[in-house]
Amino acid sequence: MRGYVNIPKTIYCKFCKICGGRPVIEPAEGGVYVVKCPNDNGHYQTRPGLIDIDDWNLNNTVNYVSSQDVNQQVSC
Repeated sequence: MRGYVNIPKTIYCKFCKICGGRPVIEPAEGGVYVVKCPNDNGHYQTRPGLIDIDDWNLNNTVNYVSSQDVNQQVSC
């Protein structure tokens, strides 16, 4: 047995911002679950509890500033 459950494609989940993996649901101790990256234990995972895909999505949002944005800010 794998030890985790794939999240159905019909449920919106952001990919891991570090490696691009689609998250999985894994059981934790005490009958609770975590949403985590399947590729590495060092990547973000939710706190043990209910299946919290909203927390996963919030913490895997990539915020970046493009070079075009930087140039517009400097010229203002």
